[in-house]
Amino acid sequence: MLRKILVVLLSIVIGLFGVLSAASAFLLADINQVVRIAGIINGVLLFVGAWLLFQRSMSAVGWLVLSAVLYLVIVLYDGFVTLGMSALTTSFIPSFYGSLGMRILFAIAAYALLRGITKAKGEEGII
Repeated sequence: MLRKILVVLLSIVIGLFGVLSAASAFLLADINQVVRIAGIINGVLLFVGAWLLFQRSMSAVGWLVLSAVLYLVIVLYDGFVTLGMSALTTSFIPSFYGSLGMRILFAIAAYALLRGITKAKGEEGII
């Protein structure tokens, strides 16, 4: 029962994170259009992952991992566009590491929680 409550809470947090991620792409004025569109797509991926997590579907983990990979690609692309090849030698800002870490943590937590629920679902036949 506690695991099901944690799944609902985690899906709410991920959904809010996705909405904020997509909204920030609209609100930031100093980013190029490719990064803006990718940021909106990333927010949608997080929201879809949250909805699938709420539905207790293991595919939510794939959507959350895809969101983390897309976020990494977005930041690397923007770094290369802005800084050129020196983007490889400059360290990224701490908020990038925090945001990427949160996205990875979301995927790991979703997998850990869903693994127990889907395992119990297969044994009991009900959720």
